Amino acid sequence: MKNTSVRRFLSVIAPLTALLQLNASNSNIPNEMIGDWEGDTQVIVLWCNQKIIPVSLSLSEDGSIDGKIGDADLRNANLKKKRNWFGSKDDKRTKYIVKGDLEGSIVEAEDISRPQVFIHLRIENNKLSGSLATSGSKIGGKENMILTTTSLKLSRKITSNKT
Repeated sequence: MKNTSVRRFLSVIAPLTALLQLNASNSNIPNEMIGDWEGDTQVIVLWCNQKIIPVSLSLSEDGSIDGKIGDADLRNANLKKKRNWFGSKDDKRTKYIVKGDLEGSIVEAEDISRPQVFIHLRIENNKLSGSLATSGSKIGGKENMILTTTSLKLSRKITSNKT
């Protein structure tokens, strides 16, 4: 009797699972976020003399993300939808997080580098906004502390069609 119930359940679930996988996109990136973005973010740690860091992101249809965070190249990045601690959407805060590796110094003039970055994003009125934090420790200074920023503002990169 148990086997019959399990078989019935599987006969219903298997086609639904296949249908969902067929319709699933290879990308977690919402259509309205796909494209090239540029702007800057304000540094809020006292030990960094540079107070504005330029940011550029390129979010592709295939789910790949690359760009620059200051002087560092963004590599192996991915975007995930954030959830609050109840597991549901929280519309008042950032909705997405980009996690990626950094190659090179973020602020080359001050020799500030970190291996990873976490970019908290929301999209409103065709602009990306949020904040940024790097890997590192919660205490320390320029050598090892988390580099934290606020007021991240990115606009779509304007490309010219001049020939």
